Amino acid sequence: MKIAMKLFAIVCMLLLVSPALHGQESADSTQATTQQAPHPAQPLLDKALAAFKESDATAAMELFQSAYNQHPDLPPGEVMFARLAYATGNRSSGRTALERAAENHGNDPEVWNMLAELAIGEGRIAEAEVLFEKALELSDSYDRNETRKNKLTATAHAGLAAIYERRQNWAAAKPHLRAWIELDQRNEAAWNRLAAAHFQLEDYEFAKQTLQNLSTFSKSGVLPEVAMGRMYQADGKHELAKKAMLNAKQAGQDDAQTQIAVGLWAMAAGEQQLMQQCVNRAKELVPDSPAVNAMLGTVKRFEGDSVGAEIIFAELHQQNPASFDATNGLALSLLSQDSPEKHQLALRHAEVLLKSNSNTKTQKGRAAVATYAWALFRIGKTKEAEQVIRKAILGGEFSPEVGYFAAAIFESVGELDAAKQFAQAALNSSVAFPEEADARALLTRLSK
Repeated sequence: MKIAMKLFAIVCMLLLVSPALHGQESADSTQATTQQAPHPAQPLLDKALAAFKESDATAAMELFQSAYNQHPDLPPGEVMFARLAYATGNRSSGRTALERAAENHGNDPEVWNMLAELAIGEGRIAEAEVLFEKALELSDSYDRNETRKNKLTATAHAGLAAIYERRQNWAAAKPHLRAWIELDQRNEAAWNRLAAAHFQLEDYEFAKQTLQNLSTFSKSGVLPEVAMGRMYQADGKHELAKKAMLNAKQAGQDDAQTQIAVGLWAMAAGEQQLMQQCVNRAKELVPDSPAVNAMLGTVKRFEGDSVGAEIIFAELHQQNPASFDATNGLALSLLSQDSPEKHQLALRHAEVLLKSNSNTKTQKGRAAVATYAWALFRIGKTKEAEQVIRKAILGGEFSPEVGYFAAAIFESVGELDAAKQFAQAALNSSVAFPEEADARALLTRLSK
């Protein structure tokens, strides 16, 4: 069943060429794709996929080439074969097919777009830039199918924009983002990235206007003020971020999504009064929302009301035992109390959470591992806690709260330099966390 679904997804990929490196397509777009009438080439593509599945590469290639010859909106057969090969992990066959495509269809922009995408994935950025430029040059004279031409041109512009963004050359990225938008006027990723480019160049009014243009058709529901506030905060401009978020709170006073967004920003920024106001307003608008109630529980944690937080998260956990936020919030609320019995209960919740979120390459995985380590620490198993917390901090980016957990655990096992380092990093973060007072006390103790 999994193989069949994967092959179905690959068919959709072969039939649609979308701009690369610009984020994920929306769910609505994907759903619309699967609900459209079958492509006239579908029977041939199905046979090609079946041949590929049976390891008959020759037959698969011939069928893909036949589909290309009959349908001008499709990529060359070698390109379709290459995409299928790469998607199923057969890189050698994919590369061979691409080499054939470059030889037989060197004037097709998709050959060079795909080579550029592969180069980016392998870190060969300068090479990718040259390849995208070649694809863009070829797209000017491409006349096999106008719709496909536009998609291939958009892909090249999106790829070049991504390269210049990676280099933080925002001025160079802008014209490619604008060209991409001209070809795909309702692509939200392109509009967001253009706004970000304006912002990085300190063209704040242009950035806001770009976001306002986006809001006229965007399905995300994010107000321009919220997006601007997030960018200001990421740029270290807290007061401007706060001003934007206050404007968003007022503009979206009857919109629960906006109140939640501003509340989440306020939570991370340490603006507890604003956080409380937004949570209260969201609660009035959607009283039964699990997301709002989880925020209310977090407000209680920031206020130091661990019992109140426990009550809220326990109810959420009872309603949905599989909820990560409910289980994690409940465990942390229990661990904040001076009760060995509650610490043991928190440990059991942390163990359950860890079973389904053990991959430390994911944010949830790192959070689950950190909560489990904190539970071990709270029941006195400091050596085990140290071993576990190392997995969380080595897995990738982690929150300042996890940094504080690491500092406290390292102190308990005599790793004082590491403890001081993690405590300082947690407190230097622009993101607030409920145990900040404890972290400051820890750092003071370690600095004596």
